[in-house]
Amino acid sequence: MKKRTIPIYNLDVWFTNDEADCRAFLKRHGAEENLTDNAKGVWITFKGRDDHGYWVLAVYDGDIGTVVHESVHAAWGVLDTCSVKTDVDNDEARAFLAAWFTKMVLKLFPAEPRGPRLVEGAEK
Repeated sequence: MKKRTIPIYNLDVWFTNDEADCRAFLKRHGAEENLTDNAKGVWITFKGRDDHGYWVLAVYDGDIGTVVHESVHAAWGVLDTCSVKTDVDNDEARAFLAAWFTKMVLKLFPAEPRGPRLVEGAEK
């Protein structure tokens, strides 16, 4: 698990591309029930045994589509946590956060076999 702090919002987020690592982290903090079997990735928020709030973004399959999918969930989650309201006419905060999460995953896990890759056929 790799921890990074979201600029402006000052929230710590843990990133991983390893499902076993994610499960161990959640179990250590009393939140293992938050995982779904056969998921390609997850965005999880929970309050741990230590009463601390945790934010976890995990992408297991290395697919850029999963990275973007989970990054959008993460952006919504952070804005909700911080009580930032967005809508169709005011969504720059959500767009910037989704981009930040996507870039962070690409930076932290850049290489195959576990890092992000293009969807098959997208390179044509």
